[in-house]
Amino acid sequence: MTGSLILIAIGLVALAGGGELLVRGAVGIANKLGVGTLFTGLVIVGAATSMPEMVASVQAVMAVDTLLSGLVTQGQVSGGAATSLRTQINQAYAAVAEPNSYKPLEFRRALGGAVRTIRSLQ
Repeated sequence: MTGSLILIAIGLVALAGGGELLVRGAVGIANKLGVGTLFTGLVIVGAATSMPEMVASVQAVMAVDTLLSGLVTQGQVSGGAATSLRTQINQAYAAVAEPNSYKPLEFRRALGGAVRTIRSLQ
């Protein structure tokens, strides 16, 4: 219990320190580029805070794709079922393909459909 509380405290300190470094770095970039702090807050910090969600989404698509390939290799999923699943996986890939056009709702729909289909096959 005490160890967990210590880890939580360390995590909070690290989170606060990381946030401070993010803001200072963004302000430094803005100063070097000669743009205002509003631009910094809207663009640089906004992109930096949404990037982890996009990266996690890309990793989720890759994991489902790997799972499907393994199920096909083991003969647990037929080629026809894999083709329909591949369509859903490709839709999820398309939703996360570009950082500037990341579409979280479309990603969740497509990947959720693929996961539900895989579960129904097993």
